[in-house]
Amino acid sequence: MITLTSPALSRRPLASAHPFPYPLAAGALESFCHPRCRVFSRVVRHPESGAVMAANGCVALRVTRGPVTYDDALPQACPHFIARVGALPWDRFGSDARRIAPAPWRALEPVRGDLHALGLDDLWPNDRMTLARPVWIAESVLVPLAVLQLIARLPRVELRLDGATDFMLLRFSGGEGIVANRWRKTRGADMPAHSLTLFTPPAALLPGAFV
Repeated sequence: MITLTSPALSRRPLASAHPFPYPLAAGALESFCHPRCRVFSRVVRHPESGAVMAANGCVALRVTRGPVTYDDALPQACPHFIARVGALPWDRFGSDARRIAPAPWRALEPVRGDLHALGLDDLWPNDRMTLARPVWIAESVLVPLAVLQLIARLPRVELRLDGATDFMLLRFSGGEGIVANRWRKTRGADMPAHSLTLFTPPAALLPGAFV
């Protein structure tokens, strides 16, 4: 059961290595909200599906299983939220997509220690999402280390490594999410300085890579 309240996000979420417990509580999903953007500043409920959702411009989550419970104060998603988050490729989670193009899922739990051993990164320095310490996911999608550290706190979270270069899918106990390629760079492009790699085949490991 996921119990949510819906106060407006009053401060930037702090970097932490502490896992979010299951069932998820309001504070967990609020950590995925944006500290300044009004559209993404609160946890919301989709008016049609009833899914509880949060987004910040890089990561979007929807919680659909649990069952989900919330109080009457939880606001409905506004039209701008629905338009922007609804345009993401949620259909890639569909049963047809899994049957036609099965893809490996990799759990983040085995590498949580590696992610945090690098030091905790602030996701919102100066209220802007960080671009520091980029990480290549399976040499396909590039996201900030701070984003990965936040995602790794979700219960039983896994990443889908299907070679997609525009978005990366994730699933966790109770729901799923989509992560944007933060730099819009693809495999073969020049890596930003000091980039790391995650879930890279052993034969292709680069300095600073970990699996």
